[in-house]
Amino acid sequence: VSDLLKSSRATSRYTALVTSGYATLEALHQFGPYLDGMSLELRAFDDGAYRRLAGVEQWRGILDLAVQARQQWNCHLEVTTRLHPNVNDAPEQIQAMGAWVRDALGPFTPWHLLPGDAGAAASASVARARRLAHELGLHYVYGAEPGQHTRCPNCTAVLIEREKSQGRAVGLNDGVCAACGADPHLHLSIFRR
Repeated sequence: VSDLLKSSRATSRYTALVTSGYATLEALHQFGPYLDGMSLELRAFDDGAYRRLAGVEQWRGILDLAVQARQQWNCHLEVTTRLHPNVNDAPEQIQAMGAWVRDALGPFTPWHLLPGDAGAAASASVARARRLAHELGLHYVYGAEPGQHTRCPNCTAVLIEREKSQGRAVGLNDGVCAACGADPHLHLSIFRR
């Protein structure tokens, strides 16, 4: 992995990793210097739920990996959690997970909350979790519906417009909100200008 990331970085490409976080800190130290972004699948925030969803007993190392990537290499992180009713969607578990995202990775970290199962119960879990995440002070919380724009946390102006699978920075001047001048703390190197 590190050779691929190294050669991509050498040709000025954005390097990103989609991961469930099952790597050692030693492995991260090998590829971390060449990593621009990471999409982390965080399945739960409780031993029983993690065991049930992933068959994993020792899951807290995933948290250490994400924090290390952010702190040591300023890696852009996004977190994805698929919610399964009566498994990982209890309000106290969502609040603990959201507080960790906010405190360990920062309130501007995008958190994608998606239904893990089909049906109304999973959709209701996502809606509840999104409300809780916003109440915790997370600024960029997304659901499963397409075309969710990124809005300025200060004035709600559209900063990144999304249509289908394409995103386009539209409300930014030199990295700050064009409407109010607030710094939205966005990682913009993946967008064409």
